[in-house]
Amino acid sequence: MLKSNANDVQMVFAQNDEMGLGAVQAVEEAGLTPGQDVKIATIDGTKNALQALADGKLSFVAEYNPLFGGTALEAVQKLLDGESVESSIVVPSDVFDSAEKAATALPDRKF
Repeated sequence: MLKSNANDVQMVFAQNDEMGLGAVQAVEEAGLTPGQDVKIATIDGTKNALQALADGKLSFVAEYNPLFGGTALEAVQKLLDGESVESSIVVPSDVFDSAEKAATALPDRKF
């Protein structure tokens, strides 16, 4: 993408953190500075992505919380027990739009 556009790319939106971290590598290999010359946004919220955001290499990380398994199993168990459950169950997620917010979340990150 960078080569085919003569390095004239301002923003990359990656469908997951690993793709975004790959974009960081490609931007660096093109002699550009990720987070400055090219903004990169990702989805997942893994430790590696939050570290890259804290380091200024990513610009935005949207969390897709993978820790919803327990919540899902509780709902299934209630249904199996004949209880009712909410028609919509929201799994808490967050967005990280600054190095400071990412750095604050890193010590307790479970994924």
